[in-house]
Amino acid sequence: MTDSRVVDYIKKAREAGQRDADIKLALLQNGWSEQEVNENLLAVGLEGKSFDAGPSQQKTMSAQAGPEQKTMPARKKSPVLLVFFIILIGLVLAGGGLAYVLYSRIWDPLWNPFRPDPETVILKAWENLKTVESENFVTQITISGKNITANDTNFNFNFSSDLSGGADMSDPNNKLADVNIDVTASADVKENQITVGGKVEVRLIGDTAYIKIDDLTLGPLEFFAAAAGIDKSQIQGKWIKLDESAAGAIATQYSGAQENIGADQEKNLQELADKITKTLIEKKVYDIKELTDKKTSEGPQYHYSVSLNKDRFIAVFPDLFDMLSEYAQENGALAPEAGDMEKARTEMSNFLNKLGAVSIDLFIGKTDNLLRRVTADKDFEISKFNDVASGTVSVKVNMEHSNINKPLQVSAPENYVSLEDFLLPYRDTAYAKTAAIKSGMNGILFSAKMIKSSEQSYASLCYKGLLNGYQKEYGKSLINFNNDIIAIGGSKPNCFANASSFCVSSQLSDGTWYCVGKDNTFGTMKCLSADTICR
Repeated sequence: MTDSRVVDYIKKAREAGQRDADIKLALLQNGWSEQEVNENLLAVGLEGKSFDAGPSQQKTMSAQAGPEQKTMPARKKSPVLLVFFIILIGLVLAGGGLAYVLYSRIWDPLWNPFRPDPETVILKAWENLKTVESENFVTQITISGKNITANDTNFNFNFSSDLSGGADMSDPNNKLADVNIDVTASADVKENQITVGGKVEVRLIGDTAYIKIDDLTLGPLEFFAAAAGIDKSQIQGKWIKLDESAAGAIATQYSGAQENIGADQEKNLQELADKITKTLIEKKVYDIKELTDKKTSEGPQYHYSVSLNKDRFIAVFPDLFDMLSEYAQENGALAPEAGDMEKARTEMSNFLNKLGAVSIDLFIGKTDNLLRRVTADKDFEISKFNDVASGTVSVKVNMEHSNINKPLQVSAPENYVSLEDFLLPYRDTAYAKTAAIKSGMNGILFSAKMIKSSEQSYASLCYKGLLNGYQKEYGKSLINFNNDIIAIGGSKPNCFANASSFCVSSQLSDGTWYCVGKDNTFGTMKCLSADTICR
């Protein structure tokens, strides 16, 4: 393709007496291609036979051209090379920026080559547990059963435990804690709903603990509490102060010589736990799956799913068995017999096969390598473990840790009673006698319920206004209750019963009456007939 500027230049150069070879050389030196030069020379017309520039012709245009050649056109630079270099520089800068972002983990996708190995992160978090001196925590455990069938009985059940609060152990001389515990257990059996539960708050300040019980629901245990003379209204909502000396005195009453060996056992148990943990880690009895990171109010967190590798666990089981056996023997147990280990390993293998896959999710802080959350969720069929029962049991666990190594403020409650003052009424002789009489009366209540259950009537509970010692199944028990009540200062219980109702009462040493009646009723009435309402 011709160019008017080149054509004009060629014409003027020829007019100035320049040879085509010199013209061509000058144009080539100014960026024009040989093809472009040839096309333009042809367009103007050939002067010689060849366009080649020999050695004798290697002269620059400035040496041979006159003033009129100063306007020789320059070849336009191709933009392709410039664009290429711009793109190349951009890629280098972008690559460097991306490398920095990945290395600094400002952006940390799962494929990041600078991302730390999951096992390294988990082991570091395990080691960092030793550095935790204070934290807030939540531990939630739920166990539920649906369509459970056993012994021709079908029922559902649910157990939940919610523990929350905080602890600060940074000062050994002033340990602090504020913990709330909420426990509920319920079952639905034959259209009857049974619920037991309660809430407990515990505050620890140094060597002093404060305990409060609320929302106490005893369900069928109400009867046994009443039989023991326990009035839950006297327990609920009261702060009880328990200092170290009082706690130690009470513990000594129940533990005896056991307290002297507690520290040694705790040390040995910790050493055993460390050995087992080290072995499990070295043998890698787990598989780790890396999941998408989580963003939380306390910063980003790694998310891993850790599952038990059954084959590797069973392979290391003999080592674990030896450790446990050694610990047991050091604490007075007999040495295992030949074949015990293989039997235990077979049972463990069968158990894991029935249980199926087991895994937990770990959430670890990306900036501090501290364990922040642990979750687990598992369903299993009872029929795999028991030939005469069926149904599905679900287990869910959620543990969260926050405000790690931050100070905690805990204050003592404004109103409280000491443990000694709280227990004082229970130590009083008159109180103890009254409680014992009530316990005997509640035993009579239980016998009445059993008689009604077997005979569909309360009538045989009483005979001529007194307890019926001739009752075929419970007569002996009724006589014992009668004699015990009299022996500790109560009057001979009077008793009235018919098919659908009953009332039994005894006069206490202070002149008041205590009665029991149908529907688990208690009161201070004197029974005059089976229809007397105990209240």
